[in-house]
Amino acid sequence: VGVVDEDDLLGAEQALGDRERADLVVGHDAARVADDVRVARVEPRSVGGTLAPEVAWRAVRELLWAGAGVVRSADGLTEAAARCRDLSPALASGQSRAHWDARGALEVAGLLLAAALAREETRGSHQRADFPEADEGWRGSLRVRRAPDGGAPARSFTRP
Repeated sequence: VGVVDEDDLLGAEQALGDRERADLVVGHDAARVADDVRVARVEPRSVGGTLAPEVAWRAVRELLWAGAGVVRSADGLTEAAARCRDLSPALASGQSRAHWDARGALEVAGLLLAAALAREETRGSHQRADFPEADEGWRGSLRVRRAPDGGAPARSFTRP
């Protein structure tokens, strides 16, 4: 396991929970000077049941870029939404403000992914690889909000 940049070092150490990870730093430094060294992203894991907020933020950013970036597909959006749901329990026990903020970001990410998955068309700069054409039936505002019972997000659509 390696890291992408210096910001990930602390998160990687927390996620891995092991002080014998000097190879992370060595691998990171080597990647800066050698083209043939591959540095993998750290997969967030919980430490004592709680995910470090910095690691959660990094994961949310990466999930949204990979799953809901400029070019999207149902498969990518669905996978990103599932990974968001998988991260949620690892943040549940943290009580710091940073944990609360990360939980909020994770919830917003889940709602964004639900809205992007529902809109089966290409519009503006967001392209759906599986729906490459604009559909005038989708012209309007799609609103997604969390369900009070924690179930599937509630959606509403308003035409102009």
